[in-house]
Amino acid sequence: MDNNEDKLNDYQEQYDILVEEEKEKERKKFFWILLFCLIIVLLSVFLATYSYYRVYTGGTYELNVDTNGDGKADLNVDMNNDGFCDINCDTNNDKKPDTNLDYNGDLKPHFGLDTNGDGKPNDNLVNQDTNKDGICDLNCDTNNDGWPDTNLDMDGDGKPDLNIDTNNDGEPDLNLDTDNNGKPDLNVDTNGDRKCDVNCDTNNDKKPDTDLDYGDDLKPHFNLDKNHDGEPDDNLLNQDKDNDGKCDLNCDTNNDGRPDTNLDLDGDGIPDVNIDTDHDGKPDLNLDTDKDGQPDLNIDTNNDGEPDLNVDTNGDGICDVNCNGNKFPTSDGPIIQVEADEGILYVNYIKGVDIEKMDVGASTTQTFTVENKSNFVLYFNVDWIDVKNELTVREGLTYQVKRDGVNVTDELPTPDKDGRMLSRIMIAPNTMYTYDITYTFHNLSDIDQTMDQNKLFSAKIQAEAIQ
Repeated sequence: MDNNEDKLNDYQEQYDILVEEEKEKERKKFFWILLFCLIIVLLSVFLATYSYYRVYTGGTYELNVDTNGDGKADLNVDMNNDGFCDINCDTNNDKKPDTNLDYNGDLKPHFGLDTNGDGKPNDNLVNQDTNKDGICDLNCDTNNDGWPDTNLDMDGDGKPDLNIDTNNDGEPDLNLDTDNNGKPDLNVDTNGDRKCDVNCDTNNDKKPDTDLDYGDDLKPHFNLDKNHDGEPDDNLLNQDKDNDGKCDLNCDTNNDGRPDTNLDLDGDGIPDVNIDTDHDGKPDLNLDTDKDGQPDLNIDTNNDGEPDLNVDTNGDGICDVNCNGNKFPTSDGPIIQVEADEGILYVNYIKGVDIEKMDVGASTTQTFTVENKSNFVLYFNVDWIDVKNELTVREGLTYQVKRDGVNVTDELPTPDKDGRMLSRIMIAPNTMYTYDITYTFHNLSDIDQTMDQNKLFSAKIQAEAIQ
């Protein structure tokens, strides 16, 4: 009996031990679950904090700071949301960028580059004194805000590209970027001689005065200073050609120093783009909306003063009638030599003339056609080539050009050398022009023309597509 009780007690003890072991397992399981949850909570808090702060030796700094209140981050900018500063990094908490500085908010690293990730700038540094004379030569921060202001080296080649200070007065005077797009637009030096070539401001009013470009092409078109005396002498702004008190050519309507309407791009005295036909200060014919030098809206293809291609009828800047879309194939240089019977512009010399033997008072006509078989607006020139003119009195033999029966030139003396007959003629898609050149041998009563008997005039005519 006692023996059975002892066995029963042994079983009870073993059972109690097993129960206690199971309870211990449950307690440990609960502990690890609790610990895991606590770790998750702590990690979440840490990550949330770390996404907004990054630790350096000097302390912590706030990410994506808007220092000027424009609603955009400009200091300690985290571009990829990885919790690390990428642009304009302030490593010493002085509220100024120290590494990977951008230019005018473009959020691209240009200056003070940290190429090895140690938090220190090591390439294209700010405030470089390259010749050790105690004066800043490259990426100069003149107002002590951390960003460079003059002699900006945009590509890291050790040479200033923008806002160059040539006289060390702290103010830029060459290759100024007035619109902060990373390209020079005032006092531009195009050949590297540290002298202004395009958009030259001669009176320091921050407006171009001579050799103005068009559409940022950095080529002089207006107010040309041909004798380099600092004064414009050709294709001037605000020309009043008929002396009626109103601007007719290269009109600056907003007083910014650049022409806005009736632009003469080639200096021939005739407006080419953005023509203001009603003198209201706004262009309404041959509008060049993308400033590439070619009209693309309200195009007048036949020079009658009325738009007939890509016509905007309601003034919203969008074509409504006879819309052609693209105005030019995207290729460089001449599109095709039109004498070749292929491509998109075709010339057919229908009727030639032999004017070697003409009687006084006689006339003869030469005819050719130019056809645009493409779906684009094209332009072309017509040139005299291989000219030979033995006449002593050139005024005796004249020519006049008609297109589709309408005069396009005055009656002019025949040329004595190669040159341009018709310049920059626009031809609409799937259109053909017929040209007649009439030659007349005049009897000049006050001039002896006997010396021109049996003299020769010969020439070839070439039409060529252009951009």
